[in-house]
Amino acid sequence: MTPQEIIAKWRAICLGDPQRLQDVDAVFKFVVSGSKGGTWIVRCRSPVSIIEGEGEADCSFELSADDFVGVIEGRVNPQQAFLEGKIT
Repeated sequence: MTPQEIIAKWRAICLGDPQRLQDVDAVFKFVVSGSKGGTWIVRCRSPVSIIEGEGEADCSFELSADDFVGVIEGRVNPQQAFLEGKIT
């Protein structure tokens, strides 16, 4: 799985049922490094959106493509990765 595939799944889930995010009032920025990386803004407040590119966020995460996919797939412990400086 690639970061782009993960984001596409998130987009389908979030935009298909924006009520899932009704209790989340935040904007997240994911800066994923590496050849399969990119930058995405995940807006969990109305209107819900996920866009590729730069933008303002309440919380930002910077990590490698491998660690991003690993966290999503459950192979990488996000707390441990943060403590090791792999997620900033």
